[in-house]
Amino acid sequence: MDLKTIFIVNVIFYIVSMGTLISLWFRNRIRYQGILLWAAHAGLTACGVIFVSVRSVFPEIWAIVLTNLLIYGALFLLLRGFELFFEQPPRSYYSLILLAGLFLLTMYYAIYQPALYMRQLLLSVAAAFILFQIVWLLIFQRSLRPRKSGFPIMITLIAMGSLHLVRIAVNIMCSPKPLTYFENGPTEAVIMLINAMLLVTFTFNETVLISQRLVSEIAAEEQKFNALFNYAPYSIVLTRTRDNRILAVNESFTHMSGYRREQLVGRRALDLGLWADPGLREKVFSQLEIDKPIDNIELMLRHRNGELFPVLMSATLVNIGGEWHIVSNLKDISDVVELRGKLEKLATHDPLTHLPNRNLFDDRFSIARAQAVRANTKFAIAILDLDDFKQVNDRFGHLIGDKALIAVAERAGRYLRLSDTVARFGGDEFVILLNNVQNRAAARETFLRLVEQYQHPITAEGNSIDIHISMGAAIYPDDAESLDDLIRKADHALYQVKWHGKNDVQFFNSDKSTGNLEKSDYN
Repeated sequence: MDLKTIFIVNVIFYIVSMGTLISLWFRNRIRYQGILLWAAHAGLTACGVIFVSVRSVFPEIWAIVLTNLLIYGALFLLLRGFELFFEQPPRSYYSLILLAGLFLLTMYYAIYQPALYMRQLLLSVAAAFILFQIVWLLIFQRSLRPRKSGFPIMITLIAMGSLHLVRIAVNIMCSPKPLTYFENGPTEAVIMLINAMLLVTFTFNETVLISQRLVSEIAAEEQKFNALFNYAPYSIVLTRTRDNRILAVNESFTHMSGYRREQLVGRRALDLGLWADPGLREKVFSQLEIDKPIDNIELMLRHRNGELFPVLMSATLVNIGGEWHIVSNLKDISDVVELRGKLEKLATHDPLTHLPNRNLFDDRFSIARAQAVRANTKFAIAILDLDDFKQVNDRFGHLIGDKALIAVAERAGRYLRLSDTVARFGGDEFVILLNNVQNRAAARETFLRLVEQYQHPITAEGNSIDIHISMGAAIYPDDAESLDDLIRKADHALYQVKWHGKNDVQFFNSDKSTGNLEKSDYN
């Protein structure tokens, strides 16, 4: 095979290499930089080689200048391409200065003192320098994972650089010196043939390098995803919409639900009974089908041990491999719900006795009034006050006094019905709503029995304390219809009880002129 044929083979291989690298660049242009410069290196080298072949078409000096300019430029682009591919700082610009100096020397031996062997020698020096610099870059490249993935291309680069060192030696020792390129002997033909084979190997290794780096980065990203997925602070569930089967869960969800991963994957949430309300699941996920993402809805799930617990859930539809899936994010809010319950209780209950406060009592009154209007019934409002409670605080202290108030509240709560309400408005004053009373006499009988409950001492912190109560009452709707009016009239009745000896019950009575009161015969 003569030198011209081998020369044409090299051109063809460079063009094929360029096309292959352009294809790889197009598929990876967003992920990796530098591949296009590798393709440009192959393309410029091919053009330079073509100019050598058609130098008779152009003035010889221009053909020599363009050929060397293209090849020197291609060498710089090859080095810069590797720097970009491995995201290295642009140290190749220092090499550009050396390449520029070698190119100027080459022009000297092309224009002022024509010498083909010197131009070949200088070009081989430049090529060997660039190729070994790339090898050096690969040796210290930490981003190569695994490290052995860079060995094939390093070996190829070393072989190509060594080939140029052989060419340098041949040019130095060759005699006589050729005047034109195609007058080179069989040694140049062998070198060009080996160069063609190494070019194919180099292009293949570039492809392998890109593929291995891609696989390595995908594996690293998968590890990062698995770490984020499994150790996320919230629970994640991936469900396939086609059959509602769970495809993946993270560690947080297994801990929250009590199931192991293998007990969940491949199963349906409804079959496992995870949803406390299966109908709610259909309603919730039907929103996703009309492209409405679910954002922070509160619902109940069932633990493996059967206990229900509240969660906050968000969900969205994602397309994976052409199939629609639901990604659900769940957070156990048991602590939040418990705290919310405590805050709600603080807003509606007395913090000492845990009885309803004025806010909740107002709601209970509204409900009782609505029921009374609907059923044409009555109910009673009574104020319960502790007689001489200041003496208890003075004698035993406020701590024992608070314990006594709690005992009073508990005794009243045990005596009255669940449908009735005992509330603490403050201090030693309690208000009672006695639901569904037949008449005033029946209400008085109930209140008198309640007064009798406090004829026995109360025990607080080992202290026996005598506490008696007085009560003033009013009837809805006989005495008034608003809560404020009923309390005002019950308070008026309580004042009269206190005035006439305490430890008794009196009702407001608008028909009597003397104090407008009905007094019991308890005392």
